[in-house]
Formats: sequence, C-alpha cells, structure tokens
Amino acid sequence: MIPDFFKAVYETDKKVIADLQASYKKMEQVHGVDTSLVEYSKEQSTKFVKDLLREIELQLEEYLEEFPAERSMEARWEVIRNKILGIPLTKRRLRDLRRIWKRYKNKEDWKRLIDELDQFLAQKGLQEREPIEPFDPDKLKLVAIDFVS
Repeated sequence: MIPDFFKAVYETDKKVIADLQASYKKMEQVHGVDTSLVEYSKEQSTKFVKDLLREIELQLEEYLEEFPAERSMEARWEVIRNKILGIPLTKRRLRDLRRIWKRYKNKEDWKRLIDELDQFLAQKGLQEREPIEPFDPDKLKLVAIDFVS
C-alpha cells in the first residue's frame, strides 16, 4: 500500500472540487451576460443590431435627463430590448430590422424607431433560457478510484 494514499486522494479531491467550482462560476458569469449581444458583435451581418441598441439607449438616457417623469418609456424599451435579444434573427428578420434602422438614420426620430421595433416584434416568439442552478458541492460524488498496485 502507498503511504498516505488516502491523504493524497482527499487532497486531490479538494483540488478537483475547487477546479469544478471555478469552472462553474465562469459558466454562470457567461450565462449572466447577454450572450446574444456578444454574438451580434462577432458576425458582420448582425453588428448593426448592437449599434441600434446602443443608439436607442443613448437617446433614452438623454431624454430621461430632461424628462425624468417619463419612466414608462424606459420600461417599454426594456421589454423591446429583451425581445430583440431573445428572438432568433433569421435572414428575413435581419433584413426587416436593417430597413427599420436605415429609416431611423435618415429621420433620426428615436421614438418612432421604438414604435416600429415594437410593431416588428409584436408577434415574434422568444427563446427561453433555462437558469443555471447555483453550485452545490453536496451534489458531487466520487465516482471511482482506480488503484493499481
């Protein structure tokens, strides 16, 4: 028998659990970020969606500084933003969104842009993401120890 065999096994077990916990935390952080927004920045065909979202958020911030009582517009925008990030963007939807974005760039009426986006997203279905359960070390089990002497 190897001296201090079980001590080595338990030390290795602690290292593995710490590594699993760190990996799980990274996965939770990635899941918490708007992954759709990250994906939109990577592909050339969807980069304009990120610009569209940023533009509306800037315009809305400026508007709310002038008219702080208009918080209903902010709530409406959050619903629209979540829908945009939650729907799968097909080629046709991207084309329609690009048309809406181009009309906005010509007239620069951000309230109209929000209205058009709301109409566009009215009948679109959202993709639901399942929440990740918090890390629970009690659910970890030692599967097997292979001992070769």
